[in-house]
Amino acid sequence: MQWFQANNLMVNLSKTCFMQFQSYGSRINQIQVNYNGTDIKETDKVTFLGITLDKYCNWKAHIDTVCKKINKFVYVLNKLRKTSTQHTVLLAYHGYVSSILRYGLLLWGNSTDSVRAFLSQKKCIRYIVGIPPYESCKEYFKVLNILPLPCMYIFEICIFVKGHPELFIRAKDLYPRNTRNSNRLVLDFMPKTELFKRNCYAMCIKIFNKLPISIQELPILQFKKKLKMWLLDNMIYSIHNWINDNNL
Repeated sequence: MQWFQANNLMVNLSKTCFMQFQSYGSRINQIQVNYNGTDIKETDKVTFLGITLDKYCNWKAHIDTVCKKINKFVYVLNKLRKTSTQHTVLLAYHGYVSSILRYGLLLWGNSTDSVRAFLSQKKCIRYIVGIPPYESCKEYFKVLNILPLPCMYIFEICIFVKGHPELFIRAKDLYPRNTRNSNRLVLDFMPKTELFKRNCYAMCIKIFNKLPISIQELPILQFKKKLKMWLLDNMIYSIHNWINDNNL
């Protein structure tokens, strides 16, 4: 509030709220926030810059919004398929559905609720190619040159790591001996909660280390192109299974 006052800005108190973040099962103190005689209400979730945050750092509410937007657009894709070319339908998909899925994906892509967003994406693919709901659409992702949501998440994570190397620590930074794993990303501390083990930073390390070294070391432009081709070839449907599969 002091910052707003110092910069001659006025706060709309009727639209202002506060939120206390906590983990499941933890207990927090009940507090009251008052500004210039006006009580600021507490909320369990809030939308900020198009991202819905809740007090448990759970992405269910945000993914609810994502699914609602995409499911409404399925009707549009169905109509376009019957009246336009596939090229036009794909332009509509990339312009609306893909942009919605990609927005904030770094944050919510590893949530258990992301499966629902993936189902909505698969529904769109089925309408684009005109196949029934019970038929697998896995092969059509590659035909249409579209990454399934888990692959989109891997792509966004890896591009982030590649573009921000200063945020990550490599094994060679901690251990002086030069080994074959010296370029692997590492955590310099032991995470204590499952929430941290699944967060964006921890997943960046797990996922980037899982990539073939031949792709990891490419310059950024070649990296993007080669990574997408690799993801289309492998067609990963589950992040968890891929990370724990030693054959991939």
